[in-house]
Amino acid sequence: MRVTLATIIGLLFFVSGLFQVGFPVIPQAMAGQLSGSDVVVSENNSQEKETTTQDFFNTPHNLVPRDKTYQPLPLSNQTDNTWIGLLLLMALSFLALARFYFPGRVEQFLKAVLSKRFFYLLERESTLFRETPAYLLFLNFLLVATLLLYQTLSYFDLMDAWMHVHPAVICAIIFCCLLVFYVVKIMAVMILAWVFSTRRATIIYLENIFVFNFFTGLILLPLVFYHALNVDAYGLYISWLVVIVANVVKVFRGSLNGYKASGFSVYYLFLYLCGVEIAPLLFIVKGVSAYLLNN
Repeated sequence: MRVTLATIIGLLFFVSGLFQVGFPVIPQAMAGQLSGSDVVVSENNSQEKETTTQDFFNTPHNLVPRDKTYQPLPLSNQTDNTWIGLLLLMALSFLALARFYFPGRVEQFLKAVLSKRFFYLLERESTLFRETPAYLLFLNFLLVATLLLYQTLSYFDLMDAWMHVHPAVICAIIFCCLLVFYVVKIMAVMILAWVFSTRRATIIYLENIFVFNFFTGLILLPLVFYHALNVDAYGLYISWLVVIVANVVKVFRGSLNGYKASGFSVYYLFLYLCGVEIAPLLFIVKGVSAYLLNN
């Protein structure tokens, strides 16, 4: 069934409406006692003054319940989760634009992950890094990966040092870090290709990495969407399992393709992978874990 533009727009508006600002729940027995305006009785001054419940967010209070059954607690500020819906809306928008305007090319990118024949057809064209659908799918991958990292840090309470920073700002920082990481990685790999005169093998290796990233972003999108609506550990575990499996297959097939194209021995190929793939990840994980534990 062909997806129309009206269907895509309707789906995007539906997703944006799922994430709204939450409101605190007040016990039913206190209904009517804290609605509208509340009466504050001071210990040192019996004069009553009118105020609203908004004044008691995260602050002490002197509210006196009439039936003495419930003692009112300070109402906590609810985090505005609209930005999560906007982030998912952006990811869906990039995916929808690529699928609607470049359906054949997107299908070829995804088939290149599952079939070597389609991958080598893509490699012979050598236009992956100059095509609009490639940039759209890569932006979708970056947004989904950003949200997955944020959900993981938030679920396991690893952002105490950033508790006063708005979550949207944290996600923006994560997105920029991922973007810088891939830009630096591409530059480093291309410099090595210039030094060792392995440009063709390097292009094949990078194309393999990016088509797998496109596929990973597509698979992770419903998983992070599920975790945003139903916060539990199972969605995160499945998401990271997908990431690990995709990266293992990606590195294995990229190494095999690079080995055939470059003609280097397995030993030098292993050293290359340790320097380009494994070592940067170990440094990043070590630095981030040390920062989180110290703060």
